Amino acid sequence: MRPRVETRAPGGETLSVRPSPRPRAVSARVIRPVSVLRPGLVAVPRSTLPATICLLFLAIDLLLGGAYLADQLAGHPSRLLTKLVDLNGEHNLPAWYSSMQWLCAAGATGIFAFARFDPRSPRSWRLALLPLLFIALSADESIALHEAIGRSSDVLLPGGDRAGTAFARTGLWGLLLGPPLLLLFWGLLRSVRDELERAPEAASKMLLGMIIMLTGAVGLETLSNFIAPDSVLDVLEVFLEEVLEMIGATIILWGGCELLAAYRLTFSLDRK
Repeated sequence: MRPRVETRAPGGETLSVRPSPRPRAVSARVIRPVSVLRPGLVAVPRSTLPATICLLFLAIDLLLGGAYLADQLAGHPSRLLTKLVDLNGEHNLPAWYSSMQWLCAAGATGIFAFARFDPRSPRSWRLALLPLLFIALSADESIALHEAIGRSSDVLLPGGDRAGTAFARTGLWGLLLGPPLLLLFWGLLRSVRDELERAPEAASKMLLGMIIMLTGAVGLETLSNFIAPDSVLDVLEVFLEEVLEMIGATIILWGGCELLAAYRLTFSLDRK
């Protein structure tokens, strides 16, 4: 309680009053602006969910790779099991899982592209190419388009046949598709970088994932032409090649999830 203070009124009378308390200093409240980028798209705080999803998929990547190595070390105890976990096979668990990975990446980037889509903006149309590219890569895991292209490209080899050449196992598909795909992907990300301004790390992660994926799919598979089939090195090459492909797809999915975490998507019929 503040002490009373004596003071004199204009007529000479002494008065005892208690001073009013000093106003408390109030710190300025900082209000962080929320930027509405366009109707239906609002920036939100950073989320740890993308990293959690990435760790989950990464664990599955390594689990499938480990199952393949375990089957090889055990000497293929079951023909059915060998077919299911063969990283170098088609229409089995690794192939279905890889196809699903690319579909998830297409879904994440497709939702983002839909929310950002403006038919008057060329950049929006380029952004829509990302999920379409991932859908094509998902289809390749299911129907092995790259192998069909590889067989067709044999006409470019001496005699029109890969037998007896340095590319006897794989053909030329890796050299024909790998570098152009990487350049196309890099150019596509660069052309839509303004659309990704709220999640700048997403594009870097997706580019890194594509590099890792192509290192396995093109680099190591091309190296397999110089490795004796069914040797220990051949088993290790298949393991590293396929696991790198899956890890690359996982990192691309991580980037796609960061886009969704960086923007809260709300849809409304009111587009005024």
